Amino acid sequence: MHGFTNYQQSKALYERGYRHPEPMLVIKDDGKYSMYWMDYGTTNGWYPIFSLADIVTMQGERFYMPPQVSVAEVIEYNMKYMLENDEAKVQECNQRLRGEYE
Repeated sequence: MHGFTNYQQSKALYERGYRHPEPMLVIKDDGKYSMYWMDYGTTNGWYPIFSLADIVTMQGERFYMPPQVSVAEVIEYNMKYMLENDEAKVQECNQRLRGEYE
């Protein structure tokens, strides 16, 4: 799916403490997607998918989009910085995203 985190990225974000307030899509370890976010739960391998718009919102001014690259590369580029965030920054990102969904 273009413009969304894949399974490994979604799982890594979840494990780092990022939480999606209202996941529109979830992904399972076998690569299957679901629009039923009730399926979501770490015990059965489902993780929330973050869109590029979610990533932009969460990072705020820290977001960077290198010129002439694909959306998947932009997501990958910004993922490494998000995973390096300390706990306070992770919570700030979560709050920014919650604010947009409220």
